[in-house]
Amino acid sequence: MAAPPLDVGLVPPSTEVAATNGAIPGYPAPGQPSNMTVPGGWYGYPSVLPVVAIQPDWLEVRLAQRPNGSTTWVQASDVTLSTTPYAIVIDLSTEHLTVYQSGLEIYDFPAGIGTPDDPTPTGSYFMTMKVPLIGTTGAAISHGCVRLHDADLALLTTIPAGTPINIIS
Repeated sequence: MAAPPLDVGLVPPSTEVAATNGAIPGYPAPGQPSNMTVPGGWYGYPSVLPVVAIQPDWLEVRLAQRPNGSTTWVQASDVTLSTTPYAIVIDLSTEHLTVYQSGLEIYDFPAGIGTPDDPTPTGSYFMTMKVPLIGTTGAAISHGCVRLHDADLALLTTIPAGTPINIIS
């Protein structure tokens, strides 16, 4: 039986995402001159970025770069919009990664997390891309990365880029 839905603030029922149609200009605010280029891809994978604010003809998107939480405004005509019903929560205190679909828990896996000397940082992130990875077990074993068993990792192949990830303690 599925767990009841979590707090909507932590696990939204769906998140709007924007896929860039190639490299596009980014703007500090709607109508201002462009001050950056939003890459059309990330290490060979297409850019799919969470939308954090909407104004007529404009979208504010999160960027796959540091500092974490960086955003820029893009023209809505430069992206393709879609939604993802998925959200991922990584609980450092329980060393578990939980996947939600439309606010309901669908997977719960043990997760390897950072050691006390190299902790996994808490915060709101998003999945930038899907790449082949080597998994591991749930324990404090990494330099801040989150690691999963290979079989659990394989189940995540249906989770799309742009999916929000909340890391909590």
